[in-house]
Amino acid sequence: MDEVTLMIRVPGDESSTVDFAPLGFRYDPDSGLAKTLIPDNSAVASCWAPGAQILVTSTTILPEDAVVAEVESVDNTTGALTLVDGIPRPLSVADDPMAPVEIALLDRNIRFVAEDDDVDHPIVDGHGHGGHLIVFHTPNVAQLLQGVEMRGMGQQGNLGRYPIHFHMCDSVNGSVVEKNVIRNSNQRCLVIHGTDDVQIRENVAFNTSGHCFMLEDGAEQGNEFHYNLGAGTRSVQTTIKDDESDDMPATFWLTNPNNTWIGNVAGGSSHSGFWFEVMALVRGPSRMKFPDMEPRYIPLKLFTNNTAHSNIKGLHTYPQTGYRPTEPAIFKNHKSYRNRGDGVFFHAGGKVGLDGAWLADNRIAVNVDEDHSDFVLNSKIVGVTGPYKRIIESYGNAAYSYPWRANCRDDAPVSGIGVDSFYQGGTKAVGFRAEGVTFAGFGPSSCPGSHAFFANSAGYKEFFDPRTTTKEITFEDDSTKFDLCDSGSKYFDDIAIHDTDGSLIGAPGFIISNLSSLTSLSQCSEHPEVCAASCAGLCLRTMKIMIPVHTSPDMQLEISGSLNNGEALPVQRISSRHHKSISLNMREWSHRVYYLTLPSAGQYAAKFVQGGNEALWPGYADAAFEDKPGECGPDYTLAFEVPDATTSCEQLIYIGNAGDDIAGGDTSGWYVMMNDEVSIAQGGADGTAYSFFIASLGHWCGIGQYIDTRCVTTQSSYMLTAKIKLTKDGAPFVCNLAAWSSEPDSCPKASIKASNGSVSEHDGLGTMVESDKEWNTMTGVFHPNDFQANAGTVLVYFTGVAAGIDMQIDEVSLVPITLAPSNAPHSPPTSNPTLAPTTSSPTSKPTDIPTGASGVPDFYPGNALFSPDGLVTFNNDVVTFSAQSHGSEAVLLSSKPHGGIGDDSALEIKVTYTDRLFFGSGYQAGLALFFAPQDAVVPDLNYNDNMYAAFENFVVSTVRDRQYPTIDHTWVAMHTRLPDRSGVAYQSGGDGYQMLAGGVIKLRR
Repeated sequence: MDEVTLMIRVPGDESSTVDFAPLGFRYDPDSGLAKTLIPDNSAVASCWAPGAQILVTSTTILPEDAVVAEVESVDNTTGALTLVDGIPRPLSVADDPMAPVEIALLDRNIRFVAEDDDVDHPIVDGHGHGGHLIVFHTPNVAQLLQGVEMRGMGQQGNLGRYPIHFHMCDSVNGSVVEKNVIRNSNQRCLVIHGTDDVQIRENVAFNTSGHCFMLEDGAEQGNEFHYNLGAGTRSVQTTIKDDESDDMPATFWLTNPNNTWIGNVAGGSSHSGFWFEVMALVRGPSRMKFPDMEPRYIPLKLFTNNTAHSNIKGLHTYPQTGYRPTEPAIFKNHKSYRNRGDGVFFHAGGKVGLDGAWLADNRIAVNVDEDHSDFVLNSKIVGVTGPYKRIIESYGNAAYSYPWRANCRDDAPVSGIGVDSFYQGGTKAVGFRAEGVTFAGFGPSSCPGSHAFFANSAGYKEFFDPRTTTKEITFEDDSTKFDLCDSGSKYFDDIAIHDTDGSLIGAPGFIISNLSSLTSLSQCSEHPEVCAASCAGLCLRTMKIMIPVHTSPDMQLEISGSLNNGEALPVQRISSRHHKSISLNMREWSHRVYYLTLPSAGQYAAKFVQGGNEALWPGYADAAFEDKPGECGPDYTLAFEVPDATTSCEQLIYIGNAGDDIAGGDTSGWYVMMNDEVSIAQGGADGTAYSFFIASLGHWCGIGQYIDTRCVTTQSSYMLTAKIKLTKDGAPFVCNLAAWSSEPDSCPKASIKASNGSVSEHDGLGTMVESDKEWNTMTGVFHPNDFQANAGTVLVYFTGVAAGIDMQIDEVSLVPITLAPSNAPHSPPTSNPTLAPTTSSPTSKPTDIPTGASGVPDFYPGNALFSPDGLVTFNNDVVTFSAQSHGSEAVLLSSKPHGGIGDDSALEIKVTYTDRLFFGSGYQAGLALFFAPQDAVVPDLNYNDNMYAAFENFVVSTVRDRQYPTIDHTWVAMHTRLPDRSGVAYQSGGDGYQMLAGGVIKLRR
């Protein structure tokens, strides 16, 4: 063609002068219409015939660019299809072997066509009511649906009305749904609901409404999706229920990972290609069958060789519950390209990733959003490919007008891997990992302003996980390697990416934000054009420091010191970071959090400040390294400047009276234990104004308070006192002082939880000494051990009442006391001291307990409820205490150390009883004997403790028996504290007899 003639005519106007801007012509031999298509599999020609309709999927980022064409003729030799009318030239294997369009036959010889006979819901553009097909409650029946066409089926807005629907069939192993076509559906495509083990193979769905291939409740398992194609997936106008998400449809909507997806194509959706919307629990009617199934934790069975293109999101996990499998979920050989949003979007979960992926022409290739421990391995990521760049050029300016066909625009460059400033924390989580990844098409020659790596601010003040690592990263062109300006412009100064092998910055080290004070270190070089600095040879280690959540957000942590090479660390003040616990204010595990990312092997000093330079103390500071020991270098040391604590230790409980002197009361400093909240009740003990109120949801519900760790030393002892009121349905509730903590009538108890990082130790602290009054007294003594004295946090908490029992607490006090000498027992004080008493008088021995022969220990009763209606006798070194049953506790303690007899210093404590009182029908309270060291005192031992298994502080060993009154059975259990106090050894056993008329229980040392 040598000449082009342009003729322009204005209809109805033969005389006016028309001016034109300069015109130009460009001949593009690759553009224009295509009338002949050659499928890559010529065998399809035997199945396709003239007059058939075919689908050619979109060649752009828009699903609307898919085309339906009619076949005019078929070449049975080459498989070439000649079309009646030409279509816009699609991308072929020759054009782009990684991303050609798909061609599918849309006709079948057997058709189910919906009758448009619902006058109230006419079928208009796929939004009416048609017919539906349901396989209903057919367990263990193999079904076959093959080679049919479903057109106009489904009823939008009606539950259970879909083109193809397996409903609550349980396992239908052997069932096959294959080679079918679903066109113009009004609601969904192929729904597997409460059904397992279906084979879904080689089906085509086009121009459908709502989710297409889907698992409905989240309990469906063992199903297999092979080589299915979905395109033209559009939103519904009417959802079935408000909590359904068909208005954001996914071509593949996946709610249980224990299924198989191989070779499927999501070729164009108004929202998602593959959407893993795994929930915390199963929904719908399946919940009754699987009440404990948690889909979000289920490992991914198999997801390989699947493709997503022309969607907003290609592959993504959502919602807020997040996909959090118990083992890494690997999406293998996945392709996501030409998606107008994210090629892959991982959200609010963890341990998910790609291996062998090909990602291209996406707005963002991989977007890691509030996820931890994710990864991309052995993959290639291309910002803009040559073939797609040519397609965009063929559209001219139209490609940059809404609806855009170009992801690369002046105001919107493309990105490779984006990682949120999000931090899960804990040693079981790690940062994002990119390894063996090749990048191309992110440079000035492909898309100016683009970048392979970036950090995303996530819109709030989070902390970037410095355990994010890269390894074996390669670049094929002039791609910009990283850009931190987006996050840096939003006040983030803590970004740290560990280049483990130097493939990003030339030598192993870290990429950090140029807002960080560390950029002044000699090992760092700044790159202001990308808001970053590279620090070759630098090893950074991360420590988390937790302080009380109710402290001021203005409190900062000042860090100074020097690196191991002697270089001074720039003095920096670090603010607390946003943490998920802040939004759940005053939970027991809530803390205000600081993160320190500092050079390894340094020696650093820390102090808390607020505005000025004076060192403050928040009450506790629990510090622990978050990365693996020796990750890239040794630990650093951090020493806190701790102000004097003399006054603070006079009373360890902050606002123990519910704020009687504050209008409306005050719960400051108190945390909830598993329950929803702690509130203020009108009326307190002894006629005061207020008390703390806890509506119990179970035995682990209650309240607690972190105490000042400066006061917790092995040389200190503290007396706990509190007042407790229990009600049930508004009426007073009398708990059983002898009941175990798991029983419905148990009394509340006070306990101690000491923690260092992730290591915790629980001990009993106090119990109620009465339960039949409106307000009952609780007492206990706290003798800190070595672990508690060195703990980062020490929590005093009150729990132990059953669900449905409301608890009020008042007059909580924990004050220092001075104990009597270890061989002189003492009784609890009768009132709450405000200062440590200087002396303590021992309780005298009762005169009605006989004293044994010379060398045999003396005994005395240990609490006021003891009423000796039996007799203590001595036979050599065997002590026997006989008593009749009574409803209250009785404790008998030796006031002198046991010497024992014989080579093994043998000693037996033996209780003989002649009858036993039973009440109720449950597991009865029984007898318990225990050994304790010489320096133990009465308050350590004389009250019902935490099931004896947790031990009071000084108990060494216990034995106890309990009996069932309704069956002939007794149960004996023994606990022995390990010598290093690291735990408790346990032995137990039972037999088919009862000791009602009499029996013996003994503990032998």
